[in-house]
Amino acid sequence: MKRKTYLLLACAAILGQARADNITVCDFEQNEIGQAFNMKDIYNTTTTSTAVVEADPANEGNKVLHVKNTSWNTFIEFELPDGVDGGNMADMYQSISFDIYRPASDQNDWMQMAVLLGNDQLYWDEGYPHQGDKETWVKKTYELKYVKNDAVRLYVGYNNNTAEYYIDNIVLSGVSKEAKDTLRWTGATSDVWDVGTTPNFATVPADGSEGEPACFANGYAVIFDDTPAATAGAGTARVVVSETVEAPSILFRNKAVDYTLTAQHPDDAITGFGKMSVEGGGTVTMDVNNNMNGGTYLHSGMIRMGNAGLQNPFGTKVEADGGALHFSLNTSDYVSVNAPIDIAEGSTLDVYTSRYTYWMSQLSGKGTLNIYAGGERSYLGNAKGAQIPDWSQFSGTVNLYPYKEVYGSAGFYGLVLGHGGKTFNPEEVEESIEAGKVNATFENKTLIMHDNTTLACESGTRGFRIGELRMAPTARLCGYYKASNPKSYYLVGCLGTDSELAGQIAPADKNGKPYESQQVGLIKEGAGTYTLTNNNNLINGGIRVLDGRLLVNNNTAEAEAYHLTGGTGYATGTTQTFVFSKATIGGNGSIAGNTDVYGTIEPGSDGTGTLTLKNFAKDEPVALYLRPTTTINMEIASADDYDRIVASGDIIYYNICEDFTESDDKPTVKLDVKDSYQYNEGDEFVLIEAKGKGSLYGDPWNFNIALPDNDKWTVEEREAEGAYRLVLTAKSPSAVKTATDTGKTRIYSANGNIYVDTEAGKRIKVYSASGQLLSETVSANGLNTISGVSGMAIVDVDGVTMKINNK
Repeated sequence: MKRKTYLLLACAAILGQARADNITVCDFEQNEIGQAFNMKDIYNTTTTSTAVVEADPANEGNKVLHVKNTSWNTFIEFELPDGVDGGNMADMYQSISFDIYRPASDQNDWMQMAVLLGNDQLYWDEGYPHQGDKETWVKKTYELKYVKNDAVRLYVGYNNNTAEYYIDNIVLSGVSKEAKDTLRWTGATSDVWDVGTTPNFATVPADGSEGEPACFANGYAVIFDDTPAATAGAGTARVVVSETVEAPSILFRNKAVDYTLTAQHPDDAITGFGKMSVEGGGTVTMDVNNNMNGGTYLHSGMIRMGNAGLQNPFGTKVEADGGALHFSLNTSDYVSVNAPIDIAEGSTLDVYTSRYTYWMSQLSGKGTLNIYAGGERSYLGNAKGAQIPDWSQFSGTVNLYPYKEVYGSAGFYGLVLGHGGKTFNPEEVEESIEAGKVNATFENKTLIMHDNTTLACESGTRGFRIGELRMAPTARLCGYYKASNPKSYYLVGCLGTDSELAGQIAPADKNGKPYESQQVGLIKEGAGTYTLTNNNNLINGGIRVLDGRLLVNNNTAEAEAYHLTGGTGYATGTTQTFVFSKATIGGNGSIAGNTDVYGTIEPGSDGTGTLTLKNFAKDEPVALYLRPTTTINMEIASADDYDRIVASGDIIYYNICEDFTESDDKPTVKLDVKDSYQYNEGDEFVLIEAKGKGSLYGDPWNFNIALPDNDKWTVEEREAEGAYRLVLTAKSPSAVKTATDTGKTRIYSANGNIYVDTEAGKRIKVYSASGQLLSETVSANGLNTISGVSGMAIVDVDGVTMKINNK
């Protein structure tokens, strides 16, 4: 009996605590018809705008305020209710609501709503949103900024010089800022979290002892941990939220017990001034709306969405320095997530998307975001990609992984990028960027596509800018995710870093192969080097190298043997690859489309190699177009190790520069011959091979050849039917002579320098013509050394000791 009496008293005591709630600023029922309210022009002392109490145009028994604006920045003036002023309003009330009726005579549907406390803005619409239907009452609710001042007046209304509207039922709403005390969930009686009825909580004594049973009351903080009595040892706990419960803070400190919070009725919710925090490492499933003003703090563990119909499972915002957000549901309904997310610098947030997702969360911070994509309709945007989220304030790294655990047979696992209604022009890249006609979601961050992931987009002619893109070998970059005919362009590299695109870049598949009627293009920006290595690319929307380097390093032998599209793929009947004056193209792979170079060609990949231009998939010739500004850098290292360009089509000279001016300058071939290379008089090197040589107007032309030493080399063109060659020939033997041959090593002298070739194939300079004797270890095993002794260099190489006079 004593126990029961205590419980009743405890609940009664808690219920008696005061809390902030709703307070009416004005509903006009106490005002007389015809009474005028003051209109305040915040920049001028007078205005002709009016606000008069009249009968409701939709219900003549109700009184409302009729407003007619004649000037901008002019709003209705209201006295704050008794007990409320600029010093305490923000602590008690965090939102405002009112009803708006716009007559047919109102001239503008697109206006800004504003709310001010004295001279300080509490709310002001961004842009000019649509204000809803006319000739019907529309309820408006706005979250207010946290402002403290000495004002006693509130200003509300449309910022428009022709607005006409009726307003009614202006109400401030809020919750308590300070917690009365803290209660811990026990679930001792049932699984219901209600207000003042069921003792499913316990007090939390300061001395750490077990608290007394208690009922929850609004205004008390709540802790959920691993010791609810009703679920001891079960590992899961269900909490049914009855009506709307208000807690200034909610803390989940669970690790062993996972919690599921469920709404007893659709409108039931949790609310409060502060945050819901998840810090224990366990899972919290939200099947109830979280309307906490301070949003959600996630340190460790996982917050899961309970069902697709929830508006705020993650709260008004998410602050994360770890943990996971899980909204991957096995449902055919689209899951919408809009809560802003901030990731703390140095931390990692895991996000699990649903197969059908509209993800519009604003993202900020400098941490790492791991996206586990649950299917092929995970939009980074809303329906049809008409709007896209603002991720401009996040500058960290985004990892994209497949997530097949919820739905294992999706068409692909990745993201679909929205376009925001902007049409991209690949012929005017800079202009399109400046005009905001590209999706810039990833432009200031690194996106890493891991194996078996896909990045796709919505329809139209669209551009997508990615600061740094990396692709694993089985990743896929495609355009519109359906086999249709849009054009999609990916702008990569504006962060200026180096990257490898090992995955496939090609349109979406139809009947098991890329749908060639759709176009996917690649635009390389920035000073870094990007490398294409996939042998099945079909970048049929064209490649534009604006800056930095693009290396094509696919396996040419494999592409030829199996008739593959190679490192670039092809675009039938068009010039596919453009290399502009500030850019370089190179590599050891194959280019399957006609290539036009204003800038530089460097065969090889930071060394010597062969760059091949041929369409192996269709066995079609590929042409190389050269311009007055073209430079071809060629390196000669040995008879079997030198740069080559092999084109299955013609080499054609166009005398038109990048700025469309004409020039008589000719393409330049620069040759670099290693001074340690040994060659003989008459040795030949075929630098360029092609089907033929031509020009824009059919006029003859020659390369501008830059030789390292004109006395030692000559370059000539050799043309025959269906064959063209640019050949380098040695006019005299090299200055490199064999001084010693032990059978294991050789010592060369060249131009006064001395070199040693080791058995392992490494060549090192041991004596410089400038008189410097070099001393170094020439192999990791420590046996090959060079040192100076009594005016000599003692060289121990591969077990043989040799002496080189240091005089």
